[in-house]
Amino acid sequence: KPLESLGIPDLDENELLSLYNLAVQKIHVKDYQGATKLLQLLMLYESESKFLYVKALAGSLHGNKQFNEAAVCYSLAYANNPDNNIDCLFYIADCYLNLGETAQAAQSLTKFQQICANNPGITSEHRRLLLRAKLLLNGILKS
Repeated sequence: KPLESLGIPDLDENELLSLYNLAVQKIHVKDYQGATKLLQLLMLYESESKFLYVKALAGSLHGNKQFNEAAVCYSLAYANNPDNNIDCLFYIADCYLNLGETAQAAQSLTKFQQICANNPGITSEHRRLLLRAKLLLNGILKS
């Protein structure tokens, strides 16, 4: 097994999920470096949950102010499963704003708004982000 030859143990899906849950806990307590290390390790494994790991890695990188890398990971998560990762568009925009890329941020916020407007089943979290998106987009357009 290729990973074992590198000294990395072979883990089953349950063990990978346990590591993922530990990484998410680290994100919640703002231990972004610890979470990033765990999530990068998880990315080495072939797993059904790989894009779940990518989205969590994006959040960890975002929290660690690694905005360019976070935007890439959010984009990958969104591209893999747009219906379940609508919020990634908002977070991509936030990364772009932090990088001073207001045109890209506006584009991502506009797309987020359009998708939410055409989706009656959005969650309360999406509605909260939608309000923030409107405020951010208004601020961008005024400047």
